[in-house]
Amino acid sequence: MEFLNKFFGNLLLGESNVLDNREMQIKDSVTTQKATQETTQKILKILESNPKATRKELAEKIGLTPDGIKWNLNKLKKEGIIRRIGPDKGGHWEII
Repeated sequence: MEFLNKFFGNLLLGESNVLDNREMQIKDSVTTQKATQETTQKILKILESNPKATRKELAEKIGLTPDGIKWNLNKLKKEGIIRRIGPDKGGHWEII
């Protein structure tokens, strides 16, 4: 976002901003990683108190889309942090 602000400032307002995109990408990457870690912690906290929570319930409580929750759950499964016990309907999540 910072890069775009500087870019359009240069383009439209005649400013002379230095467009060092690599540094800005690294900052964005760190911010994204932190947000993902926070989301992961929120999901784990909810599943700890309610192992039968659905993707829809998680999405509503955390403020993500159900697809965003699905992506995070798959990531947690691949990392061996959680696993699904039983069927999609009627099953529950287990934190390993």
